[in-house]
Amino acid sequence: MKNRRFTLLIITNIITLIGFFTLFYNGSYWTKIRQFITYRNDTTTYLRKSQFMEQMDYCTTLYQGQSNIVMFGNSLVYRMFWNELLERQDVANRGAGTDITQGLIVRLPFVYKAKPKICFIEGGINDIMNQINPDSTLKHLAAIVDKLKERNIIPVLHTVIYVSSDEPNHKVYNSKVSALNERILQFAKAANVKVINLNPHLSQNQQLKHEYAQGDGIHLTSKAYLIWKEEIRKVLDEYHI
Repeated sequence: MKNRRFTLLIITNIITLIGFFTLFYNGSYWTKIRQFITYRNDTTTYLRKSQFMEQMDYCTTLYQGQSNIVMFGNSLVYRMFWNELLERQDVANRGAGTDITQGLIVRLPFVYKAKPKICFIEGGINDIMNQINPDSTLKHLAAIVDKLKERNIIPVLHTVIYVSSDEPNHKVYNSKVSALNERILQFAKAANVKVINLNPHLSQNQQLKHEYAQGDGIHLTSKAYLIWKEEIRKVLDEYHI
C-alpha cells in the first residue's frame, strides 16, 4: 500500500511539473526567462576576455584627446598602429582583441570621447566564432550606426573578412561569413551607409589568401593592411577628411 501511494505521489508530481513547464514555456514569464538566458549567452562573452577589460581600463584612464578618425573594432583593428599606417596624427585606435559586436556597443562612449568626424566599424568574426546569432550581430551593428549618426559622426561599416585554410574550422566559419556579409551589405544599402569590403582584394573562393593571413588564419599580414589603408583613404578623400 505504501509503495503504491509513493508511486502515485511521484506520478502526480511529474504531471504537475510538466503542466507548470508547459504553462511557463508558452507564457510570458518563461518567454522573459528565455530571452534573458539568450541575452546573457549572446552578449557577455566579451566580459570574460582580458584584452577587452584592458582596453576598457586604458580608454577610461589614458585616452583623452580629440581625433578626427576612430578605428573601432576587434583585434584586426587593435593590432595596427593606425597613425603610422595612414600617415597622419589624428587617428584613434579603439580596437580590442576578442571583442564581439555587443562589446563594441559597450565601448561606444570611448568613441564619443574622441569627438571624431568619422568612425570605421569593423567586427563580426568573433560573433561567428562565439556562435552568436547573426540577427543579434546585425542588431548590434545597426545600433552602432544609429548612435553614431545621432552624434553627427559618419559611420563606415566593413564586411567580415574571411579566414584562411589555416584556421581549422575555416569552412564552417567562412560559410557563415558569406551569409552575414550579405546581410551587412543589405543593411548598409538600406541605411545609406558606406561599406568597405576587403574580401575582393584579400580573398579567393570565399577564403583569405595565405599571403594576407598570419599563421592562425585569422589575423592579417602587413600586405593586407596596406590594401586596407588604400580603401580607408578613398573614403576619407570622399568625405574630405
